Amino acid sequence: MAPLQFCRRKYRTLGLLGVVAVLFYLLQCISITQLGKIPGKKNKHSSQSQTLVKNMAIEDGILENDQRNIAEKIAAEHADVEENGAAARQNIDVKGNRLPGSTLSDVYRDGSDDESLQRSGSSSLVLRGVLPSDWKRYMLNKNGMFSCIAAPQVQISMDKVNDDFCDCPDSSDEPGTSACPHSKFYCTVQVPGSPPQFLHSSKVNDGICDCCDGSDEWQGALVPEFMRIGEGQPQGSVYHAPCTDRCSEIVALSRREQHLRSQGHDLQASYLRQAQTELSDYQRPNYGPNGIFYALSKQCHTLTSDQYKYEVCPFKSVTQTSDYRPPVSLGGQRSKVEMVEGQHVIEMTGGEGSLCPAGRARMSKIVLLCGLRDEVISVSESELCLYAFKMSSPAAC
Repeated sequence: MAPLQFCRRKYRTLGLLGVVAVLFYLLQCISITQLGKIPGKKNKHSSQSQTLVKNMAIEDGILENDQRNIAEKIAAEHADVEENGAAARQNIDVKGNRLPGSTLSDVYRDGSDDESLQRSGSSSLVLRGVLPSDWKRYMLNKNGMFSCIAAPQVQISMDKVNDDFCDCPDSSDEPGTSACPHSKFYCTVQVPGSPPQFLHSSKVNDGICDCCDGSDEWQGALVPEFMRIGEGQPQGSVYHAPCTDRCSEIVALSRREQHLRSQGHDLQASYLRQAQTELSDYQRPNYGPNGIFYALSKQCHTLTSDQYKYEVCPFKSVTQTSDYRPPVSLGGQRSKVEMVEGQHVIEMTGGEGSLCPAGRARMSKIVLLCGLRDEVISVSESELCLYAFKMSSPAAC
């Protein structure tokens, strides 16, 4: 019995193992089937993901192109701004003074011509205080800097020109201010046919109108009240700021003087003829160029001023008389002709010395001015015992 029971138990165990094996196999098959389905879904999702990534890449590419185009556009605009800004900086400084460009045609705003530029005043100058013929000296160098005119090794930025501080050793960086001790200020309006009118830097913005257009007083400085000439007081040629444009009056006066000089010049022939006829070659130089003032010595002229009466006989004598004293000699023993500041002056010395400082002799100076007839115009005693007469004559034209 024991062997039979052993066999039954053995086969029962083997059957159970077989059943377990079959169940394990079936479970494995089911698992493989399920696993096969899952990869299929994974592939589907993977394909969708790849499509999405591809679309995003395309969109990113479009965005990159747009961004690239925008960036390029901004860069181009920035370059234009920089280029225009550089050009503007070369033509306008921080103080509103327009600066010369590469050519002189670039210096005018709104295409104004030279005549309208001069009428418009100092604010329209390429550089305030610079003579137009010298504008080219203020062009920027290749480094975009201003080179001092007499010391080109010294270079400064253009915003330091006319900034009221002296940077150049030759004072060339301050033509329009009083900062430099040796600079010259050229008036905006120049009188045609006259030498260039300029001022020493110390006269710029001092409250006195020196330029006929007042361009030297661009800052509007005023002199102290105690220094101002009161209403009704003689002012001569002194005008206080604020200045007015008097250039048209001066130009008109200059034109009248030119016309007068032309007429007077036509009358000089008779003065020269008389000197040639009556004087030797040795004597003529004593009466001016070619003896042209010799005819003035042939006549005397009288002038009444205040309580005095003056008799002027050029090259011979000058006397002063009054109701309460005898005639007094103001000069005449020795005479000579000199050129003083472009005008001929007859100097007559050897007058009386009574009541004069240290007993020195009285002296008279006759300033000769262009006129259509010979006459004494005025007299002044600039200092004690020194008399200055003004006399007109065609010989002085």
